[in-house]
Amino acid sequence: MLLLKKLRLQAEECARMGGERAKAPVMRDDGLQLEEHRAFQEHFWSAQRVAWVVFGLFLVAAMLGLTGAGGPLSRSLVPLGDGAIDYPRIARWQAAEQLVLRLAPGPEQRTLRLSPDFTGTLQVDSIYPEPARSVTGPDGTRLTFDTVAGAEAEVQIGISPLQPGYTSFAVAVDDGTPRTLDMFVLP
Repeated sequence: MLLLKKLRLQAEECARMGGERAKAPVMRDDGLQLEEHRAFQEHFWSAQRVAWVVFGLFLVAAMLGLTGAGGPLSRSLVPLGDGAIDYPRIARWQAAEQLVLRLAPGPEQRTLRLSPDFTGTLQVDSIYPEPARSVTGPDGTRLTFDTVAGAEAEVQIGISPLQPGYTSFAVAVDDGTPRTLDMFVLP
């Protein structure tokens, strides 16, 4: 009995509230009966257009290589003594990248010097061809490669950045002047 009374009261309250809310929308000039909040809709459209522009800028940045892994701005070719090094300017944290050292014809043994900052911020995953000798000291790492005298040589070093952020390191070939290479690592 008590349950029926409660249900009847709830039904009466719902009917009363429904009657207040169930007003027919005003008829517009075009004959539609819609309630719209035009100012809100126009703000929403403006926000959508801003979002389209932002997403478009992200797309252009990715195509240029500013998000790493491809694109004309993601890598750099820097002259280095009698050769050049191709390295990633923009890399991804813990993602495999590659440094490619191209050497002009020279003596039978070539030495690549890497500053201590190199091994502190980058993990060496692979080196091809393997160095004939590797020496680590307070001034960094020296990798010595056997090459064919008078022939061009190429050394590929697979690396993985250890932490996101800006990093720089120095690289030199043989007894040449070290060049500082800058890299930005994205998370």
